[in-house]
Amino acid sequence: MTGLLTTCGAQFRDWTSSYRLFSHDRLPVAAIFSVVRRAVLAELPPQAPVCAVLDDSLLRRSGLRIPGVAWRRDPLGPHFQTNFVRAQRFLQTSLALPASDGSARLLPVAFRHAPTPPQPSKKATATELQPYRAQVRAARLSQRASEQIRDLRADLDADASPVARRLLVAFDGGYTNQTVLRHLPPTPRPLAASAKMPACCFGLILKPRKRAVAVSLTGFPHPLPNRSAPTILPGRPLPSPPTAPPIPCASNAAPA
Repeated sequence: MTGLLTTCGAQFRDWTSSYRLFSHDRLPVAAIFSVVRRAVLAELPPQAPVCAVLDDSLLRRSGLRIPGVAWRRDPLGPHFQTNFVRAQRFLQTSLALPASDGSARLLPVAFRHAPTPPQPSKKATATELQPYRAQVRAARLSQRASEQIRDLRADLDADASPVARRLLVAFDGGYTNQTVLRHLPPTPRPLAASAKMPACCFGLILKPRKRAVAVSLTGFPHPLPNRSAPTILPGRPLPSPPTAPPIPCASNAAPA
């Protein structure tokens, strides 16, 4: 909001009316994004598929009364230390607009708020916790992503397009689960999902067996200790190595 006012040259005016105007949901967001979606479809070749990218994002906030603000893990933090920031969580879907040089530009067509429900007090009864658990299941990112994919497929079907375009959806490994893959919209028009995972198919996820690796304090992995080697405990003597039976040879054989 501040950036828009600064762009319009109204940074030195009173911002009260502008913030009051945008403090409530007054804009038809779906209708605005539908214009962008139809413009992307108009630029695509007739037989080209519609490529979409889906991912979640955090908008950092400092206010205490902003709806949906909570402590969330900072994805830009270091791997050896988990950082938490106060932010809002959004789920964004963008369509790829190919360029002449082979690259593509992503244009957002959906930007939905995906907050988590407020946690009840510790003294809440089981009856009060039951609706909270149902809200938590409905507010999962996987569930919201599945709903957003179905809405995008429905919007593409509702558009007056003479060609049945194929929808290709790409997302990262956080959405490669049964909630997303098993609830793809069963429409007559084709739809495919591309995920960052070792192996997947619709309705089946193969989890590879990864060998456990011990991580040192510096963050670099080192091989696990040899289980066949003897365990050395402080205050105890070293175990004696096993003795092999003597092998008879010409030097130690008894004379005939």
